[in-house]
Amino acid sequence: VGLSCPEMWENCFCTSVGGAPNSSEDVDILLTQVEDGYAVQIVTAKGERLAQGMALQEVEGLVLPEPRLNETFETPTEQQWLDSFNDVYWERVGERCLSCRACVYVCPTCRCFDVRDETVVNPAGGHVTQRVRSWDSCQGVNYRTVAGGANPRANPDQRSRNRFYCKFYYVPTDYNVPVGCVGCGRCIAVCPVNIDISEVLRDLAQRGEA
Repeated sequence: VGLSCPEMWENCFCTSVGGAPNSSEDVDILLTQVEDGYAVQIVTAKGERLAQGMALQEVEGLVLPEPRLNETFETPTEQQWLDSFNDVYWERVGERCLSCRACVYVCPTCRCFDVRDETVVNPAGGHVTQRVRSWDSCQGVNYRTVAGGANPRANPDQRSRNRFYCKFYYVPTDYNVPVGCVGCGRCIAVCPVNIDISEVLRDLAQRGEA
């Protein structure tokens, strides 16, 4: 069940990455707030089955409110991402990044993890070793460290670049989806050094045109 946004908040850029505040994509039922409650839009057959148990009232001539939108901007093309990999621009981004990982921990699409072996007390007696998957961040200094201490992404600029490429090049290429970012802007709001993902996208798109 999805809920329409009445407006795009300050940092939101969902329309620039293929979304919309009132998009019905990937939901079975979409709710939109109206004056006396919520308008219910049945999107799929599953949603129709879910709606059978709801106490709904049919309203004639109901016009749904249009959400207020922010300006939409062009994002880099696939070729522009390929051409920008070794750009000095990433060093400028890395100079600001604190590797605090806040951006990742508020991101709804980040999915990196670490696998650890932990020894715990067995209720039946003794100890057992269990393998657990722990949420981790590609922005952390030790995320890519391997045996012997080698780290292919030892610097903040390399890690920052990887995060952007993951969202806008690796995920679309590997999983055949348009983009790996929903444009919610949460990472913009929490970044203590004001690294703005929408600003980076604009910069790269413009640099590719120059």
